Amino acid sequence: MSAAIIRLAMLPPTIVNSATLVRNPSFYIAPQLKHMELDADCNAVRMLKLKNEPDTIEAARQMMLKFGGKPTGAYYPTGIERADNIAKCAAQY
Repeated sequence: MSAAIIRLAMLPPTIVNSATLVRNPSFYIAPQLKHMELDADCNAVRMLKLKNEPDTIEAARQMMLKFGGKPTGAYYPTGIERADNIAKCAAQY
């Protein structure tokens, strides 16, 4: 096996484009996306609390529950995780 093939095998996950290899940028941030989304949900709850909009917070929580145990997007938390997080943040602020 050539040294070039060994080096290629050691690269992070890649997207193969017709003639070139391009590193997949989501590989580097994917582990943080889940936490970033939960933080964003909590920030939204905080803003809605300041605006005195508890019905909007509950509507968002109910919407997330519709996803159930499925992720709400690529590398995102499940609907249940997000709904629980929204409830926790609403109680905290």
